[in-house]
Amino acid sequence: MSYTLGGFSHAVTNRGGVPLRNIAIELIRPQGTIRNRCREAVKDQPKENCDMAFASDSRRPRHYALFETDEVLVEYWELSPHSSSGPSANHLDILVAALTDISATVGSATDSANAPHGILWLPADSHAIFKTAATGGHFVAITFKDSGLSAAHRSDSQP
Repeated sequence: MSYTLGGFSHAVTNRGGVPLRNIAIELIRPQGTIRNRCREAVKDQPKENCDMAFASDSRRPRHYALFETDEVLVEYWELSPHSSSGPSANHLDILVAALTDISATVGSATDSANAPHGILWLPADSHAIFKTAATGGHFVAITFKDSGLSAAHRSDSQP
C-alpha cells in the first residue's frame, strides 16, 4: 500500500513465482493533508494515531487505518474463515478493493468483490455485509469522508 501525489505513470514487474494483483486507484480531487496511520504509505512521514487493536477472539474481524487524507480514510480489513462483517462507516461511500475472495450482500443482492475486477463500490447507507469462505478474506476499504453530506446540505453550502 502506498500513496503518491500523482503526475506520473508507473509500471509494475512481477519477479515472483505467484500471480501479482496490482490495484491502482487515482483520486481525482486534491486530497489535502496526508497522514500515515498504521503503515508507511507516504515515505519519510511518521505514523500517527494508529489504533491497531485486535480482539482476543480470532473469529472477529480485524481492521486498522493504513493512512488518511482530508478527503479519504484507507483501512485494511481481515476476516476469519466462514465469517461475516460490515464496514464500520456504512453511512459514507466506500470503495472496496478485494485482496482475496470475498462476497458482499447489499440488500437482497449478492456480488463477488473478487470477480471480475476485485473492486466493489458501496454507496452511502448500503449496509453491505461481507462474507468469506474457508480461507478467510482480506480487503482494503477507501471511505470517502464527505460523501455522507446530504445533497440538500451540499447545495446549501454553495454560493
